[in-house]
Amino acid sequence: MTAPGLAEPDRGAHGTAGPSDTGVYLYGVARGLDPAALGDTTGVAGAPVRGVAAAGLTALVSTVRLAEYGEAALRANLEDLEWLEATARAHHDVVDRAAHAAPTAPVRIATIYRDDARVAEVLTDEGGRFTEVLDLIAAARSGA
Repeated sequence: MTAPGLAEPDRGAHGTAGPSDTGVYLYGVARGLDPAALGDTTGVAGAPVRGVAAAGLTALVSTVRLAEYGEAALRANLEDLEWLEATARAHHDVVDRAAHAAPTAPVRIATIYRDDARVAEVLTDEGGRFTEVLDLIAAARSGA
């Protein structure tokens, strides 16, 4: 189950303008996730996965190089079926691991933000929408 429209990516992170050559890849959002559940999980491009917490939610993220995940690079990479398959599998694996530990809503593949602070801002601004989706997921998990 995908949660479309919950978080629009920060298009500014896709460009080359700005002080950083990295962005933050968002896999999904969880509620009640023990950070230990992520363990040594790696995501896209083998990047370590970490949690960004805000508004009672945890975003599952990795730092990625914009040379591979910036706007121009993504246009090319999304046409490369081998790259796309590896990225989709890594994305799914992160969401699946978190979902076994807590209600987790995936977001679209290749959702990139400029930094953790922006991810936390999205969690705060869109917390109500994420909570609605996570409530539905929690209810489905419990069989209600």
